[in-house]
Amino acid sequence: AMLALRLTIDGGKTTEIEGVLTEVRLVNPHSWLEVEVAGADGKPVRWAIEGLSPRQLFDKGLKRSALKAGDKVKLVVNPLRTGEPGGSLVSVTLADGTVLLGGPGQ
Repeated sequence: AMLALRLTIDGGKTTEIEGVLTEVRLVNPHSWLEVEVAGADGKPVRWAIEGLSPRQLFDKGLKRSALKAGDKVKLVVNPLRTGEPGGSLVSVTLADGTVLLGGPGQ
């Protein structure tokens, strides 16, 4: 499923979403974040975001304690080509304004 997801990512586009983390999985080979975002109709939409491996995230300055369920975050993602709520993580801005993982191409 992960390979299929990677093939459906639009690396040429970025989308910014803002919401509340509902799940954080720092697991190999890729980490996963689930974020609940208010949809156009106001109903919550759950986005599944694929990130780098935990080691790569830690090397970029992520602390294991920095992302917890219930945290408000702003994410920049490369979205799915299908338009479904998901994508690949580019950067995350924490509630205190800290930006992790850099921007596109970093």
